[in-house]
Amino acid sequence: MGAGRQRPWHHEPMVWLVVAIPATAVVVGVALLVLSIKHYDGLVADDYYRQGLGINRSLELRQQAAELGLSGEVGFDYDSRRVTITLRGSDSLRMPPSISMNLRHSTRSGWDRLNQLAHTGEGVFTGELPELVEGKWYVQLESTEWKMTGVLTLPLAEKGARIRAGTD
Repeated sequence: MGAGRQRPWHHEPMVWLVVAIPATAVVVGVALLVLSIKHYDGLVADDYYRQGLGINRSLELRQQAAELGLSGEVGFDYDSRRVTITLRGSDSLRMPPSISMNLRHSTRSGWDRLNQLAHTGEGVFTGELPELVEGKWYVQLESTEWKMTGVLTLPLAEKGARIRAGTD
């Protein structure tokens, strides 16, 4: 073999393979850690039992709206910045003095809006129209006795949009 002992070349790729596997695992682990810290999704709730009770109550309120045959028309007046909701239902429907209108954007929770609408008579509720961007919005109308939900696409057509109670 000569003056110095030479290492065979066929063992060198094996060394790189032994080093590459743990190095890759460390790099992927650090990348996943950074992503998990940066994009916290907050799925686990501390008060999951109370939230479960709230879901049951929400289902009861939706069922009540369906039994009352509740339906509504939503109209936005962009000039005067007013929202108008006209509700109709069975004869047993008692109109509350106010209702809450929760508008949730389909993709951006930071744009969600909650408004109180006052009853002005004849099943008509009005309130201030918040600043809204075009797109798909989920609307939830709620009183202490019922709740109904629907979907709006902004800008609204000239006649507004209809929402009907259901047990979905």
